[in-house]
Amino acid sequence: MKKSPLVVAATLLFGLAACDSATAPTGIDQIDVNELASNVDALTVLTLGDAGATAIAPRYSLSPSDATPLASASTVSRTFTNTRACPVSGSITISGTVSGTSDPVAQNLSITATATKTDAACAFNTRHGVVTINGNPNVTITNTVNIVAGKPSGPQATMHKGSYTWTRGTNSGTCNVDVTSVFDPTAGTFTITGTMCGRTVNVTRTGAKLG
Repeated sequence: MKKSPLVVAATLLFGLAACDSATAPTGIDQIDVNELASNVDALTVLTLGDAGATAIAPRYSLSPSDATPLASASTVSRTFTNTRACPVSGSITISGTVSGTSDPVAQNLSITATATKTDAACAFNTRHGVVTINGNPNVTITNTVNIVAGKPSGPQATMHKGSYTWTRGTNSGTCNVDVTSVFDPTAGTFTITGTMCGRTVNVTRTGAKLG
């Protein structure tokens, strides 16, 4: 399995839940939504990183059927898939495609990644108990990555849209997600904004500085 130090595929990641109605569901408050946003984003980044598909892990693991190093091609066209266990139980699977261009000599890369994230009884600890989410059916991820001279250039944004079902104790509901996650490589921060579970989300967590 060959890896290129040049290539970053579907960076960052994230996915969090947002509700159909304008009214937030019983059992999920603003702090819960922000906590979930941060935790699910972190897990998504780790899952993409396992596949060599994040801005903070600038490499891309090729499948056994693909013997051509990604850095050797001027045109990028690849598929990826990876599954990771959730913190308490269950798992998430992220699968998608990456297309764009690369310049291995200049160490430049410009790609767009489209992927599907499916949650299978993915459980997280929260301050009010364990929350379990399932894809309803999934969340789509659209991501653009720009690498110049081997480093991310400018903010790296990812859009997430889709739906989850969630349960915590006797409470449950259906939530839609419509959020954007932006990784600032200089500050080393991930900022997630949008709507989830009928609430406005604006939460920042620390990642890794690449500037």
